[in-house]
Amino acid sequence: MKKKNYVLDTNVLLYDPKSIFQFQENIIHIPMPVLEELDTFKSSTNELGMNARETIRYLDSLREKGKLCNGVELAEGGTLFVKPYQEEDASKYMLDRNYVDNKILLIANQISQERKNVVLVTKDINLRIKADSLGLDVEDYKKPHEDKYYSGVAELTLSKEELDELYEEKFIDYEMFSEEEFNDNQYLIIHSAACKTEWYSEELRQDSPEEYVKDYHNRPTIAKFIEDKICLIGNGITTGKELVGIKPKNMRQEFLVDALIDPDINLITIEGKAGTGKSLLATAGAMSGYFNCAYDKIVITRPIVSLGKELGHLPGDIEAKMHPWMQPIFDAIDIIKKNHSGFKNLETSYENYEEGDIHIAPLSFIRGRNFHRAIMIVDEAQNLSPHEIKTIVTRAGEDTKLIFTGDPEQIDVPYFDRSSNGFSYLIKKFKGQRIYSHVTLTDGERSELAELAARLL
Repeated sequence: MKKKNYVLDTNVLLYDPKSIFQFQENIIHIPMPVLEELDTFKSSTNELGMNARETIRYLDSLREKGKLCNGVELAEGGTLFVKPYQEEDASKYMLDRNYVDNKILLIANQISQERKNVVLVTKDINLRIKADSLGLDVEDYKKPHEDKYYSGVAELTLSKEELDELYEEKFIDYEMFSEEEFNDNQYLIIHSAACKTEWYSEELRQDSPEEYVKDYHNRPTIAKFIEDKICLIGNGITTGKELVGIKPKNMRQEFLVDALIDPDINLITIEGKAGTGKSLLATAGAMSGYFNCAYDKIVITRPIVSLGKELGHLPGDIEAKMHPWMQPIFDAIDIIKKNHSGFKNLETSYENYEEGDIHIAPLSFIRGRNFHRAIMIVDEAQNLSPHEIKTIVTRAGEDTKLIFTGDPEQIDVPYFDRSSNGFSYLIKKFKGQRIYSHVTLTDGERSELAELAARLL
C-alpha cells in the first residue's frame, strides 16, 4: 500500500495533541506556520494552551531521534517532518499571505507538487473548501471511536416467558442475553415479542391505568441494568416517585428521577436539547436530596460563556457578577418553590461556604475546594474542557453527588465540538462505572412552541 503524506493544520494539534500518532505508517508534515501558531497559544491557561504545550513537548522529545527537518521515525510507525517549506506565490491564487491559514494551504499545495498522495488535514471548514478549490485532497480530523455516543438508554425485546419472569421476580439474569452489551446503571426500554403494536394505547393508559399496568405484554416496560441483572423499575411504567413536587412527564424523565434518587449513584450526566427538562430536574433532584437531609448543602456552578457579543465587565460584587449566569437555575428554583412549600425561606450564598442553603461556586475559584455531604449541579457543561471537568469532579468529598447537565449541540467555545468538549469526555470515561449514570432526554416538555422551534430552527 502506498504511503500518504498528511499535512496537519494547527487546529488539529490543538484539538488532539496525540493526533501525530494516529496516521499509522504514513508520512506527516507540520508546516513552520503551525509552530508559530502553537507558540501564540502555549501561554494560555485554558485547554488550548495545555494542548499546545503538550504538542510542543511531543515534538521536542522527537528531536532526540534525529533532525526533524530530515524526518523522524515514530514508534507507532510513519515519519514526521517539520521544516520551513517554501510556499508558492499567493498572488496567482488571489490569497492573502497575511493569513496563517493561507500559508498552510500554499505549503500543502507545494508539497503536493513534490510528492504523491498528499492530504491536508484540518478542522477548519472554510480551509477545507479552499483546499478543494485548489484541487488538494483534504480531510477533517476525528479522534478514534469518537462517533459512538452513549445515550444511557437502550431498547430490548423479551419473550413472553422472560417478561413474565421479570415481573414475578423483579429481575432476570443477564446471562441469557449474551449478544447484548449493557453498562451498569444503563436504562432499558423493554418490548414484548408478543406485543402486536410497538406502543400501547395512550387512551387506555389514561382511562384504565390499572389495566394498563397489568397488561405488560402490550406496552413498553422500563428497567435498569445493575450488576449483570435486568431489574424492574417501579411498576414497570413509572418509578412512582417525584422530586419536591416535580413529576416526570415521559419515560426518559422517569429514568432520570430514578438516578437522582438512587443513593448509590454519585455522578450523573444529563444530556438533552433545549426544553427537555435538564436544569429543572437536576435542580429538583438537588433540592429533594437537601430537603430529605441526604446532603448538607447545594452547590451550583456553570462556565461563564456568552451567547453572542460580550456585554463587558459586570459591575458590583461577586453576587452581582454571577447572578445573570445563574438565572436559569434560579428560574427552576422558582418553579419548585411554587410546587413545594418547604423552600420558602431558602437562602443563597455567593461567598461564605458555611452559610446559606444554596452556594454559588465560580469555576475560577473552585480549585483547592473540597465539597463534603454536598449535592452539586454543573450546568451547561458542554462548554467545559476535559481539564476543567477533571478539576470539578476531583473536588467531590464523602457523601457528595455531582450532576452535570449539557447539550453538545449548543457549544459556545471555539475549537470544541461534539466529541472534544469536557461533557462528552466525562460520559465516555465514566460509562460503565457502578457509581455513574447517564440519561439522554429527547422529548421537549417546555411548550409546544419551544419543541417546534427546537426541531425546525
